[in-house]
Amino acid sequence: MIFRSLFVIAAVAAIAGGATFAYYSDTATMSGNTFSAGTMDLRIDKDPSSKNQVWSNGFTVPYSYLQQLGLTNVAPGIKGHQDIDIKNVGTVNGGDVTIKLKRTTSWNELASKLRFTIYFDDENNGFNDEGAAVVTGTLDEFNGNMYTIGQLNKDQIATVRIMWEVPTSAGNEIQGDTVTFDTTFGLEQVR
Repeated sequence: MIFRSLFVIAAVAAIAGGATFAYYSDTATMSGNTFSAGTMDLRIDKDPSSKNQVWSNGFTVPYSYLQQLGLTNVAPGIKGHQDIDIKNVGTVNGGDVTIKLKRTTSWNELASKLRFTIYFDDENNGFNDEGAAVVTGTLDEFNGNMYTIGQLNKDQIATVRIMWEVPTSAGNEIQGDTVTFDTTFGLEQVR
């Protein structure tokens, strides 16, 4: 029994002693690991009436330009369009371009009759061939809804054509009406 007790004590001591022995070790550090987030940065041409592009993140359309486009004194059968250049000046590729037309004045008959058709030209070639419309509807149908109209990579310029018309079916109910709205373009990362 004494022999067995001595053996247990010796075994425990050997295990405890073995736990105190050290092995070699070393470390190596890789420092400076940095993540940098890219940007989605959409700009619109502030001077759509000229060939000189002035990139801005927003502007108010001057009244003289509204007159030039024929947006004042509209009547049934009148139509026109505006081409707007947009550019992704950010660093992230592959953004979905969105558009939203939102009425900023009270509802009236003109808002329910005024029709818009949106085209997207990702080659910025001046709409030599309009192709198929991306989205169409009255201002009331557009009002506040966001529509995806195309894609835009970094440093890419595209043109959005907004065609408008007062259909011949509109009548006296639109006389004297005025409607104001904002056009908001968006750029959302493609997932």
